[in-house]
Amino acid sequence: MVQGVYILEQDRQENLQASKALAPPWWNFFQFDLHSQLTDDAVSCIFGAIYKSKHPPSQHTTSYIIAFCCMLIKGNAFSYDLELDIHIIKTGCTVKNLVGS
Repeated sequence: MVQGVYILEQDRQENLQASKALAPPWWNFFQFDLHSQLTDDAVSCIFGAIYKSKHPPSQHTTSYIIAFCCMLIKGNAFSYDLELDIHIIKTGCTVKNLVGS
């Protein structure tokens, strides 16, 4: 599911939409739909996703999965990503960061 987030961001960068997008097979394989994208408004990138199960809720299945990308380690992205991580730890992730919910 994390790989789906990476590919979702790659699709965004390459402006791949609908049938040309490469990310949907990553969550469709596990019988989930993309419910929301977690985005960073400062740099307009996708850093996570919330997936919702295609199956009805039950006590034996997972209804939602939240997946985050790992840290970026090239150039200035590393220090910026580390700042974001510290900010989220201090303040929490707010609903404002959710797109499509």
